[in-house]
Amino acid sequence: MNRFWGVFSLLFFGIFAANAQSSNVPLNKEYYYLLDRYEILNGGNSDYYTTVKAYKRSEVASFIEQMYTDSTQQFSLADQYNLTYLLRDNWEWISDDSLKASLAYAERPFLKHFYTAKSDFFSVEESNFDLHVNPVLHFSTGKDNNLDELAFINTRGAEVRGVIGNKIGFYFYMTENQSRTPDYIQDEVNKRKSIPGEGYYKMTSNGAYDYFQAKGYINFNVIDEIDLQFGYDRNFIGNGYRSMVLSDNATDYLFFRFNTKVWKLNYTNIFAQMIANNQKGDDGLFPRKYMAFHHLGVDITKNLNIGIFESISYGRDNGFDVTYFNPIIFYRAIEFQLGDNDSAMLGADLKWNFLKHFQLYGQFVIDDILLSEFFTGSGWFANKIGGQIGLKYINAFGVDNLDLQMEYNAARPYMYTHKGEVNYGNHQHYQQALAHPLGANFQEVIGIMRYQPSFMPKLSFVGKMFLSEQGIDITDEENWGSNIYLDYNVGKPDHGVPNNTDRNEYGHKIGQGVLSRNLILDGGLSYQVFHNFFVDMKYTFRWNHISDPEQPAPIEHKTNFVGMGLRWNIQQKTYDF
Repeated sequence: MNRFWGVFSLLFFGIFAANAQSSNVPLNKEYYYLLDRYEILNGGNSDYYTTVKAYKRSEVASFIEQMYTDSTQQFSLADQYNLTYLLRDNWEWISDDSLKASLAYAERPFLKHFYTAKSDFFSVEESNFDLHVNPVLHFSTGKDNNLDELAFINTRGAEVRGVIGNKIGFYFYMTENQSRTPDYIQDEVNKRKSIPGEGYYKMTSNGAYDYFQAKGYINFNVIDEIDLQFGYDRNFIGNGYRSMVLSDNATDYLFFRFNTKVWKLNYTNIFAQMIANNQKGDDGLFPRKYMAFHHLGVDITKNLNIGIFESISYGRDNGFDVTYFNPIIFYRAIEFQLGDNDSAMLGADLKWNFLKHFQLYGQFVIDDILLSEFFTGSGWFANKIGGQIGLKYINAFGVDNLDLQMEYNAARPYMYTHKGEVNYGNHQHYQQALAHPLGANFQEVIGIMRYQPSFMPKLSFVGKMFLSEQGIDITDEENWGSNIYLDYNVGKPDHGVPNNTDRNEYGHKIGQGVLSRNLILDGGLSYQVFHNFFVDMKYTFRWNHISDPEQPAPIEHKTNFVGMGLRWNIQQKTYDF
């Protein structure tokens, strides 16, 4: 581990030569949807590279300011409202002083020192220091038809961001939380011993979960083209609702991220430390694992981008292997040199904005493949691949601010798994999937509709549909390929494929095992009372149907959930799996 930190400590000497830097826009699906919308409406690629999230506030402000001041654009009242909201949320990076004064500064601050800017509870704007402090609150309640008690969320905390000396950007977020989730999430917590999207927790006397969430980082530019970020947070790779590569599904982790932008290229390296599983060792610590990831994106045209990526997940008793710190060489070649014991993934992605209404996007991921087996159709277990294809359609059918999205995701059995008992190579962190929340051995269709009426732009509606099929395990002794936390060498079924000695290695296909069908219908209304303060109402229907040949009848479970809440400077909590 000392080698890991030794390398990074040398990099921090670059701070002394750093250029002005900004913090990132926190990952938030509805916020990032707005940014996607305006990139599509603009017709070309934006200042920020959308495949690698989170985005820098300075780049978001620059792009939105260009759109806001473009006299050739004809925006609906809802779009004007959204663009104003986005600029106010990133007001410190507005370049036009008169625009900043009209949009950001409050005419009558509260007690002279608070809300001097319309979007921040407390802020400081000096030539060599920038600070923004905001409260974080989330109070919600709801009724699950399968629970006697009310579900609820009770979150209190603070969010701080800023820039020091025009060189170092920083961000800190901390909340204290109590919650009681819908019943199907409680089942997942009992199975994984972790709350989806969170880390360690304890139970309260009334059977609720109690946990902290803390994240933070610093970032700086060594030169204008190279951005460095070090801290504790999440990343998201892709342009879809899901990611088949690296998503924000799992809890936060420690990472160092390089991002290089030159010419038409965007090159990202992420080096991360994670938790292999949540079972403590003899030393009382959770076993650590490491990930090295890089992604290279190229703007083929002004509205078409393609990318390639590769990652390695592994564990070492002595910490991060500095061999993987090389940001240029392909990690797969290094893995072979080190003995081929680590888990490698590679793949490609694309994004195409066209006709100022559409975005086509996709991902193709290879966890393992042998072409001679792949083209024979033998169903070899180690042909582990996954993919995504999706389409966004904004201002659909000529209706302003009616936006539609369709997405298809699939992963073959044993995708994201590796050999070994400690889960060093499995694509998970803290018993939570790093890519798709369903794990593997599934296919899924997603449909999303968003609408924001111009006659009431503070109000927005989001409707989502998730339909999936997954082959799950019948017993603890078998492994049909959906459970990404298992060793892929253990429990594979014998499909009895003729003329094959290793019959349990062939005949595998998506949906094998006990077939579990899942349908989620989710609808929500949100009203923004003032900047980043929302009143929410939602309804969720979830239907799960399991066809077990060992049972006389299918197992069916239905959840109806109705809820409402208030939130301030925080995104909605969603459990859409």
